Amino acid sequence: MNLKIALLIGALSLVTAQFSGSCPSFFSGPPACATRQCLNGGYLDAAKKTCICPSGYLGIHCEAVKTSMPPDSHFKAGGTSFNIMNVNLYTQYWGVQTYENIRTSVSNHFAAFPSGYDKYNLVETTGKPGLDASDLPDNSTCKQQLCYSFQKVNSTNSPFLLSNATDTGLYWCYSVPIYENLVKMIRDANLKDTVITILTQHLPESDMQYQAREIAVAFGIRINVLWTIDNTFNNCDDSLVKDFKAFVDVTGGLFVQLQSETPDQLTIDLVSQVLLTHYKPQYVSIQSFKDCSTAQSVPVVIDPQVNGPYNFVFLGSNASPDVDSFRNCLLRPPLRSFDKNLAIFQSPDPMCSNLTITSGSGPCTAIVFTNANTTTGPLDLAIYITYVEDPSIDASRYAIVEGVPFYPAIHVESNSGASTLNSISASFDPSWTNVPTKRDPAAFEWISSKTITCDASQTYSLYLSITVDTITVQRSVRVACVPPQSSTIAPGSSTLVTSTPTDIKTSTVTVPNTSSGSSGSPTSTVPPGTFIRFLIPTQIKISAQCSYNKTYATFLFAYATDFDTTTYGLVKTTIGNMVTNYFPNKQILANKLIDMATPQDIKYTNLTLNFTTNLDGDQPNATNAASPIAGSDALDAIRKFLTDTSPHRLEGSTIIILVNRLPKTSDSDLSDKEYDQLTNLNIRVFPIITLNSLVENLTGRSGAVFNRIAAQTNGHYVVANDTIGRDVNSDFNKIVANFMQTSYTQNLIFTRNIGVARAANTNLGTVRIPKSPSGAQNINVTITVSLSAVDSHQPQPPNRLFLGIKPNGPGTETKSIDFLSLDIEFANSNYYKTTLPLAAGIDRDLFLQYLPGVDQNDLLIRMWAEGDTYREAAYIKYDESAVLPNISMIDENVGAALRLTLENQCSSDKSARLLITDCNGDVSAKYDSDQKFNWNDTSSTFYQFIPFFCSSQPTTATCISGADSKYDAQFVSDTFSITQSFQCRPGDGPTDDCKNKDANGNNQCSGSAPFKRGPTGSVYDCSNHGYLRYNESTSKFRCKCEDNSSGDSCEVVTCNNKNNDPLATDNYYHTYTVVVGLENANGFLVLDDAQVLFGLNNVSSLSSVWKYQLLTICADGIFDMVYSGSDLDKFKTIFTDPNYLTVARTCNASPTNGSHDLTTIYKEAVKGIGRNVKGIIVYYSEVSSMINVTLDGFILASQPYQQQMFVYAVTETSIVPLNNADSISQAAMSTGGFLIQSYIADTLTEHLDSNVSTLISNSNKQMSVFQFIPTLLTSSSSIAWYSTEQTGTFSYTGSNAYLLTWHAGSYFVLYNELQRNNCTTADATYASCKLSGSQTLKGASSDPFYVAVYLLDDVLSPKSQIISTLSQDASDAVSTSTSNSRTMLTINVPSTYSVVANQGDNGITRNAQRNNCAFDWTAYSVFSDQKYTNGLNIAKVTIQESTGTLYTRFFPFGTSTSPVCNNGGTPIPTTGSCACPSGFQGPDCSLVNCLEQSTSNAWSDVCVCAEIDDVACASKYTSMF
Repeated sequence: MNLKIALLIGALSLVTAQFSGSCPSFFSGPPACATRQCLNGGYLDAAKKTCICPSGYLGIHCEAVKTSMPPDSHFKAGGTSFNIMNVNLYTQYWGVQTYENIRTSVSNHFAAFPSGYDKYNLVETTGKPGLDASDLPDNSTCKQQLCYSFQKVNSTNSPFLLSNATDTGLYWCYSVPIYENLVKMIRDANLKDTVITILTQHLPESDMQYQAREIAVAFGIRINVLWTIDNTFNNCDDSLVKDFKAFVDVTGGLFVQLQSETPDQLTIDLVSQVLLTHYKPQYVSIQSFKDCSTAQSVPVVIDPQVNGPYNFVFLGSNASPDVDSFRNCLLRPPLRSFDKNLAIFQSPDPMCSNLTITSGSGPCTAIVFTNANTTTGPLDLAIYITYVEDPSIDASRYAIVEGVPFYPAIHVESNSGASTLNSISASFDPSWTNVPTKRDPAAFEWISSKTITCDASQTYSLYLSITVDTITVQRSVRVACVPPQSSTIAPGSSTLVTSTPTDIKTSTVTVPNTSSGSSGSPTSTVPPGTFIRFLIPTQIKISAQCSYNKTYATFLFAYATDFDTTTYGLVKTTIGNMVTNYFPNKQILANKLIDMATPQDIKYTNLTLNFTTNLDGDQPNATNAASPIAGSDALDAIRKFLTDTSPHRLEGSTIIILVNRLPKTSDSDLSDKEYDQLTNLNIRVFPIITLNSLVENLTGRSGAVFNRIAAQTNGHYVVANDTIGRDVNSDFNKIVANFMQTSYTQNLIFTRNIGVARAANTNLGTVRIPKSPSGAQNINVTITVSLSAVDSHQPQPPNRLFLGIKPNGPGTETKSIDFLSLDIEFANSNYYKTTLPLAAGIDRDLFLQYLPGVDQNDLLIRMWAEGDTYREAAYIKYDESAVLPNISMIDENVGAALRLTLENQCSSDKSARLLITDCNGDVSAKYDSDQKFNWNDTSSTFYQFIPFFCSSQPTTATCISGADSKYDAQFVSDTFSITQSFQCRPGDGPTDDCKNKDANGNNQCSGSAPFKRGPTGSVYDCSNHGYLRYNESTSKFRCKCEDNSSGDSCEVVTCNNKNNDPLATDNYYHTYTVVVGLENANGFLVLDDAQVLFGLNNVSSLSSVWKYQLLTICADGIFDMVYSGSDLDKFKTIFTDPNYLTVARTCNASPTNGSHDLTTIYKEAVKGIGRNVKGIIVYYSEVSSMINVTLDGFILASQPYQQQMFVYAVTETSIVPLNNADSISQAAMSTGGFLIQSYIADTLTEHLDSNVSTLISNSNKQMSVFQFIPTLLTSSSSIAWYSTEQTGTFSYTGSNAYLLTWHAGSYFVLYNELQRNNCTTADATYASCKLSGSQTLKGASSDPFYVAVYLLDDVLSPKSQIISTLSQDASDAVSTSTSNSRTMLTINVPSTYSVVANQGDNGITRNAQRNNCAFDWTAYSVFSDQKYTNGLNIAKVTIQESTGTLYTRFFPFGTSTSPVCNNGGTPIPTTGSCACPSGFQGPDCSLVNCLEQSTSNAWSDVCVCAEIDDVACASKYTSMF
């Protein structure tokens, strides 16, 4: 093929017009999107409004589809045909003479092949043109017409006679409308996979050249041209003929130049051999070469069985075989065209395996073919080829675009037995060979595992090795190749955005700006949580030290009166020096002697001198001690500190207690209230005892209470050696000094209590490192660790104590600390410390390796950092009142609402984060465990965080006993960080309307918007589309919604990406599939009965239905696709064909129980249709025991589809109970269908609906029963009532409707006094009634029954879909039992209607409106305990008209454990959706998202390029795979 030819075919177009955005793919309007566009050369049958497609193209627009079962006769639909177009306009001599020889050849061909074709099609011209139009008068008839015309195609079952030659008497070269009439001939005669030979002496007009080329190539129609040349009377320039030759070459036909007198046997023989291309041609070799001036080799594989000659066609200037080829192939002398550019050599019995061809100059082509003989060979094989982007696609395109890789897919049609495609090789690349794989089912069942690319300037072909039974042959097929568009269209980008919801744990609090002109702007949009407030002046100082004039926390130093005086002296000096050198303004200092015979009050002072003086005066004195048998009263000192009325600030205080004796085990522990004060007010307690005192303690005493106090107050209980060393110091004193250096002068930034039962390798959670006040890259962090002390002996070290500090995300290297190998080690102590630099301003994850020693100690870890900023922290009780009081006890009902005031003039960034962790270090999945506060310089004076509704017992197994209700809240703002812990106590329980919880444990309240949450509904729920924002002027939290949300609870969503798919809200049925269950007992009678019920006998048209399918399934489980297509008439005709064997495969299998699995049937039925359209599947069997289903498997298969399945379980004589009946019924109902269980008595229609008149036996009344399925198919239906457990009365509002029941039949009809002539019943099992108007129906008994009411042409016609989040407007999820909450429905209703709460729903369902959405309402529930379980579920939705009238509609669906994701998608069980890769979307990632210059096929599972030669588009989709 030369470049000119390639450019001509390059103009072929897949799509002649862009589809309308308001219509489904490849539909256009007006009216009502009813005009269908046809691809791949397909054309529209205007009368039936369906596409006539090339063989094997199963798309309703002839477009690409996924692999599916083709109908049996699909590739044979066109039959065989002999086709001639006779442009009977000849010149006086050469034209007429040559034509007579052609007529003789045609007659000879018919004689050689009597009854050789199914159809004989002839198109001829009649009349003849007159003079040139310019020479005629204006009113001449021939002025307006050419005075000749192409007749309509003459299609007969027997050979035709060519008309006598018409001598035009004209002597110039003129053009005639050959292309236009060629297209018309192909369409009128419904030609496919055949040959048309054109007899002409005239060039075609250029009009419709491209259309003719496209339809010919797409439909596999080779065009031969017998061109009569007459340079005397009809001198057409070679340059003008060149385009015509190119057209013929593209189609794979032969252009034969003729000129002869009559009779001329050589011409007769040559034409006769050309006509052999019509009769079952079997192409053995097709190969082209760019340069044939040197010899080129062509492979020749002759069929083992040969009967009849082989034809060797050589194209090229004087193209000929060499001598050896002539001899070895037993070639006869050639027959050559007049211009010597074509030669045909015949061989009666070739023996060669290859031949060599040469030509005078330029390119050449060799074609070797023979004709099939059905009795003695060669084999009659028909080869069909398509090219696909991916092996999952059946037929995609009839031609490939140059340079883009495609997979060739091939169908082999054989009349001689089963065929196998052994291998494929390429004529243009000797190294390209492949063993194909078989796809089943598929129209093009063989596909190469390797792609091919082509050069459009060449003629390419593929060699196929095919085995039929035991005979192996070679066949060759041409590769249709087009060049890329001359101006390449950029691919563009169309990236699928798939919502991948995650559990959002970070809450944002933004304080609104109360001044005009500015407002706080959130930096993240997340749900709400826990409270904290902080005070910050607007002045900013770049300084590490800030001044303030507020009362600071209290330091209490308590010590036993009988404590060792030497050790006390050291400690007193250490503490005195510390408070003297570091004394915050208005610091309160206190001291107290404990364990005295006469208790002493605590002494308070705000002067360091007074404090050190008191320590000197109140020295330990054993003579003042209580009786030796008395226990320590250290706990009384703590109680006294908490209850003293003297002006000392408790919040943030530190208590160090020097213990000499332990409390008695019988002494009272601190109360919960006292623990609450210590923990909630951040009072840190450090009891410390010497080794000597520990071992001297008497029985009946225990330090366990000190372990509990240390755990709950973020302190340490330490045992240490007080022996004084060479440095005139002791470990005991050094540890006290460390207490002062950390708790007294620094801030606690991390705390964790690790129970001994916790795993050896454990994640402790996250610590947020503040920024450095000086701007340094690192800050120093001190880590202190203590083991819980035992009473009986000195502490024993653990076997391993290793801490890893790892950056959370990208950052600096991991720090590792082995506490048992530290340089600083306190001998015989349970206390460890180290200080290390950590990168400032990043989060760190902490990992612990802890193997306890013989003492099986619990472990306490604290982390400290500098942070000299004044603070006030309190937890408040939040409600809707204006006064928010501080509270000392936090419970589950009130929640932890932290308010924090900071004098942080030093801070350059006043935004803050609060991270709340439980006793295990886990961040709760509940709202507000991770919050962010956005500061507003104008209106913010403190930090107020959202209440975090804690649980009093998170996880007790691994927490330290007694501290399992403790939570730790780390606050970080710029350079400041502190951890504020709190105890969470049980509350009074949630209120009745807030008892239900969501999947993350949040109490959610029922009711209408504004939606509330929390155990008492104290805060608004922002619907995951906003966050709570605190307003200081009103003391209230309100939702700050995302940009696309509004409403008090952000429940009103605006769709950023409106669903513009017209099919999304289309409630009409677009597919209809009937599956008939066959078995040998009833034979084809079942098909007869199915035809009466479902054959659409009285339906003349169904404009909304795009595709009809008729399948049979034998009792052995084998399917047979009888019909699949868009033609209603053909569907009806094949249903009524009296020759059953032409309709379906005979079923010789006996019926067995459970042999027809509904899941398998459903899967087979939907293979040829898409997930994006609504349709009906009917399964009909007259041996109901064959029906079986596993409900879970059925739901997984049917979930992504919109196909309602109606199961007709019918038996002879009487109803037979179904095995697994409930599962069968619920499977059908999960799709919106129903189970119809009945029987055949005297007539088929007595107990089954039919549109024919029938006689009711018990009344002898002739009546006409309405037919349910055909009526439903013609309607835009909805479900007005649906239940599997109906017992009492039910009502619905509507017009015409069908009512179906199961487990309630004739008695139900009688009980409700329904008109018998509108109902069909089957005993007590089944009833079907056509009803009019609104109805109130009564249950016939107390036993539950199944019921469905289908409204016909419902004025509402609501359509629903399942979504993963409120903002989605396209279905992206299925119903799953593992989702966080109940399946979320979005509903499309007319604008004058709204969705309201269901009566009796108790506010479980939340309804919300949506803006700019195709689906304008949502109905959902956030309660995890209201989730749907696996199986059938039915959502009830109440719709209110503007007048106040209520309508109820039901939306059934199946619920599975997890979604099934296609195309590499991954399941997201929490939402029932899939995370889809780029280019895919939908609930199972099966729907495509196409580029701008492409659109999806009708089923939205394959993208189709708008132009066949768009290389950028083609490359995009081939590269996706």
